[in-house]
Amino acid sequence: MYALTMNMYQMNMYLMELPGVGPITHKVFLHAGFSKVGELYPHSDQEQAVRSSAETLAIEGGSQASGHWRALATRCCTIIKCVRNPQFSEVVPEVFMCPITYEAFEDPVITPQGLTYERSAIERSLREGLVTPGDPEALLDHTHLIPNRAMKDAVVYYNESCSHRRFSIPYRLR
Repeated sequence: MYALTMNMYQMNMYLMELPGVGPITHKVFLHAGFSKVGELYPHSDQEQAVRSSAETLAIEGGSQASGHWRALATRCCTIIKCVRNPQFSEVVPEVFMCPITYEAFEDPVITPQGLTYERSAIERSLREGLVTPGDPEALLDHTHLIPNRAMKDAVVYYNESCSHRRFSIPYRLR
């Protein structure tokens, strides 16, 4: 069983050290009461706790669409599944994901404020009048979006060079 093969370092490792856990997913985990890897493995109710945490943060935040928080909860649940079974799937680094949809970038664009989003997600947010994460309320229109070629190249490189790698919990010697 995987839990028995995890050493003490891995059990006590902070979630922020895991591949694919960025500041926003970390916030959901902390709100749900999880800060260490070992806390994700032994029980079966972590996924429900993470989903409830994301719902609470959605209500408190109020500025993002509910789909944003559902996608974030799904991402956290994927990370939990990867901790339990490293062969489950690969977790894409958060930097390569749209902060609105939490899906990997396909057509990233950059706003005049320097923030990157998936084109379809930011255009939908602009049409619906939603405030996007990090942008001021006085938003632009779709003509101000510029393709983010550097991000697109980074995602392509990651997909081509790293897609064979599986999720793994780092092992450090004392």
